[in-house]
Amino acid sequence: MVKPGYKQTEIGVIPEDWEIRFLPFFGDVLSGGTPSTSVSDYWNGDIAWCTPSDITATSGTTISKTEKAITELGLSKSAAILLPPESLLLCTRATIGDSKINSVPMATNQGFKNVIPRNCDAFFLYYLLQTKKKEMLEKAIGSTFLEISKSALCSIPLQYPAIPEQKCIAKVLSDIDELIESLEKLIAKKKAIKQGLMQDLLTGKRRLPGFTGEWEKQKMKKHVDFQVGFPFSSAYFNDRSIGLRLIRNRDLKSDDQILYSTEAAEDSYIVENGDVLIGMDGDFLPCIWKKGRALLNQRVGKLLFCDSMFGQFAYYAFQKPLMELQDGTGATTVKHLSHGDIKKLIVSMPPTKNEQIAIASFLIDIDEEIQRYEKRAYKARRIKQGMMQQLLTGKIRLV
Repeated sequence: MVKPGYKQTEIGVIPEDWEIRFLPFFGDVLSGGTPSTSVSDYWNGDIAWCTPSDITATSGTTISKTEKAITELGLSKSAAILLPPESLLLCTRATIGDSKINSVPMATNQGFKNVIPRNCDAFFLYYLLQTKKKEMLEKAIGSTFLEISKSALCSIPLQYPAIPEQKCIAKVLSDIDELIESLEKLIAKKKAIKQGLMQDLLTGKRRLPGFTGEWEKQKMKKHVDFQVGFPFSSAYFNDRSIGLRLIRNRDLKSDDQILYSTEAAEDSYIVENGDVLIGMDGDFLPCIWKKGRALLNQRVGKLLFCDSMFGQFAYYAFQKPLMELQDGTGATTVKHLSHGDIKKLIVSMPPTKNEQIAIASFLIDIDEEIQRYEKRAYKARRIKQGMMQQLLTGKIRLV
């Protein structure tokens, strides 16, 4: 039963005073074009010329710069159209549904269906079309790459509140987008600072207060051993949290499809929080395990440290040489990490373990600060998704 003030429509329940419209009602729908690449006079002009790659490479809601630009002659000799600011640039080929609003006059290639708003707020339309990607993909066709035609795009029904309400909805969603973008920029800045500090602190170029003495490059065979995981039997696997969590290569980076095993295991294959693990296939970057007691499965290794090496220092110090080892493997070769590879790593070592501990503690503090910002950004993105669902269906009204 539909509650008072709402009505059932072909796209679901919406407020009674909202309408169902199609894209041409919102504005003029125009395709783009590409000037001939063989005519130099058409290129390197003053008109920004947007491709889907420019859209995916640009953060935020708006776009003001593109990799390539065309001339007035190139514009006139092609199907490209100069779009006024605050037009909607909608990718309809390959990255279907991705979009931006141009903040400067701009043209696009033919991988777009662009909308010059006429009866709507451009930013409202931007957010509304983000919720229609599924419908766009369902109507897309193509063997080499998917593309949605103008007629198919314009057949998707869209909810249409009055323009004052559109502006209110867009303002709320724009505000949270600004928050997300500011957090992402802050995270990127913090990560860049961390990388610079790691380069200096892990080579002795920069010393923390109270430490002196010469650093020395040493092979890790003196300081580290490597415990390789066990090939636990799939007969004992389950996804019902029975037994101990099984650590596979993929689990070092994500929590997708968590598996557990009830198979008995020797203590050497038990992993605890704080252990330093390395995937042995593909991505060699180490991680500090923080997901509880678990089992070390095959193709995952655990670093075992002598008294001369502090584990969390090794986590940071090993990142660069492991990356170099990974990059040194041929692009067409499957990348595997061996016990011997770990032993051969050469790492700059400070003269005392206390300095290792101080450096690791300093970098951990920075990592924890970055993680706090990442959690805030993740929470903001989740809130935005919920707000879009509520505001763009009229479940929550702002006017």
